[in-house]
Amino acid sequence: MSIQQTKGYQLVELDPTHLEIHELAHSNPMMPEDQYLEFIKKFENGFDKNVSNIILYKGKVVDGRHRTRACKELGIKLWGRNLSGTMSTQEVEDFVENTENRRHQTATQRAIGAYKYYKAMNAAGTPVSQEYAATKKLSNRKHLARAQKLAELIGEELMDKLHNGDKLRVTNPQSGLQLPTDALLTLINYFTNRNAELVVTTAVNNALTDSEMELAKEKFGELQIECNMLVLKQIATLINNNTK
Repeated sequence: MSIQQTKGYQLVELDPTHLEIHELAHSNPMMPEDQYLEFIKKFENGFDKNVSNIILYKGKVVDGRHRTRACKELGIKLWGRNLSGTMSTQEVEDFVENTENRRHQTATQRAIGAYKYYKAMNAAGTPVSQEYAATKKLSNRKHLARAQKLAELIGEELMDKLHNGDKLRVTNPQSGLQLPTDALLTLINYFTNRNAELVVTTAVNNALTDSEMELAKEKFGELQIECNMLVLKQIATLINNNTK
């Protein structure tokens, strides 16, 4: 086993095969699969300890789940360092919040994480303010409030899917146009716009098919009557992006 002393802490070369993920790391969602497939390419030529290393607490990974997975799949070793075993669970939890959250979560995922934390703390009898919950999850109170409103409209199951990086495919039953999105404000507008009669199913990063694109072009005039301006602008942008 190779060991290197650097910047006041010790780096250790590790075989990822038997590394376990600490339960505290699961408070953050995993990276969406399409992002992970791009991410793993960074390690095809090996793991550079001078650029990146994983962090463990009492022998389990608290920061570096995706790097650990990548190295397991590629069959290469990685480098890591251990947090002090004297750190409290709360201190480790705060450390995890301030690393993985900044790295790959969207604003929507952070807002939903703040909402879920706020809800959990109140349910546990240790209530916190929305401001505190939002700050802890690197979001803000306005986004947390939007996440709470959206949860009332679509339910916790779909909120969990959004938190895990899925997108909701909102479908107009009259035109057949489908728009995958995870934007809180857009989804709230969809679900409160009764005139458009919009329904939803789940899909992950799903782009429009050729037939859906043709239908979108044909029905765009009708959508101008059915949709509010915010939705209309997003549909127009989607059509333009897909026809370039």
